[in-house]
Amino acid sequence: MLRYDRYSATSFVNFETDLRLVAGVEFGDLFGYVVEGKYPPVELPKPRSLEDDLEKQCNDIRDSILILQALPTPHEQDVLDKIDQLETEERILNNSYNSSSTAKKTLLNLKLTEDYKAELKEAVSKKSKYRADKPKLYWLIRRNMSEESVDKIKEHMGDLWEQSKRDQDPVALWKSIKVTHTAYNTGALFFDQSSLRKGYNEIKMLRGETLISVKTRMTTALKAMESLGMIIPDDVQQAQDFIEKLDQRFRNLRSTLENAVTMERDTPPKNLLEAFRLASKWKVEYTTPDGNVVTTFATSAYTPKPNGGEKGKNDGKKGTRDEKGGSKNEKKKMNLNPKSPGDLVIYVVTCTL
Repeated sequence: MLRYDRYSATSFVNFETDLRLVAGVEFGDLFGYVVEGKYPPVELPKPRSLEDDLEKQCNDIRDSILILQALPTPHEQDVLDKIDQLETEERILNNSYNSSSTAKKTLLNLKLTEDYKAELKEAVSKKSKYRADKPKLYWLIRRNMSEESVDKIKEHMGDLWEQSKRDQDPVALWKSIKVTHTAYNTGALFFDQSSLRKGYNEIKMLRGETLISVKTRMTTALKAMESLGMIIPDDVQQAQDFIEKLDQRFRNLRSTLENAVTMERDTPPKNLLEAFRLASKWKVEYTTPDGNVVTTFATSAYTPKPNGGEKGKNDGKKGTRDEKGGSKNEKKKMNLNPKSPGDLVIYVVTCTL
């Protein structure tokens, strides 16, 4: 559900992600084009003939020859050999056409005509499906918007809102959603970008949090930053950031990786996914609920949640349980107002009992 509030940028990113899963199955690539603010182009094929195909193939060969002749070293033997090979291919094509009988040429042209009809039928069918799917996609988006989101878009679109409804135009609706829901909190781009950057930088792995949760929070923050036109960290920087944001269970991961790279036994992760996979294979020691120390992959490790008799790194003092089973320290966190979209996700994870 798309919501309009101070966390609209995060809501927008999650909304788009969820829609891609549904709309991708139902409407193919239509939603991807709508997100880019346009409708998919459908070009009708042109009639083909044997002569047209021959001319096209010969033109492609001549273009390749011109490219080779324009090289800084056009007289090197390997370049000359390639040019000679291309010229031979063109002669073979022309000789094959000229030596073909009239009957054979007629049969080949009939085959090309049949291919053209099939391609034309497919293009018309695709165009018709896009036309039929447009209103369906419009209402899929529309019915998953909160009342606050609808009111904001009505205010933004003005008289165009009714026109968009009549046309059932998903592109116009999505453009308005993007404009109104990627500026949040203050509504001022300068401060919104600052809040998002701060939220991304402050992401840290929480006690009891999974690797996939950290990766998801990073991805969500990065998409929100991108939606506000911010320059996001490149792939390598994202990998570096992910490793830095992990908790003490992974304290030896960086030094081990650094030593391996220095000794040329391994290469560092090139993107966020590779960093996630590396951490997923990292073995850690942990104590099971019955007191046994076990070594296993980090993704399989049991991480106890804070309870009344346990001192956690994040709370700093013993928590006590109330009658409903909730920790007082956790309730205090639950009452805090998140300062950024990233923090909102953090608090949801922290408050898991």
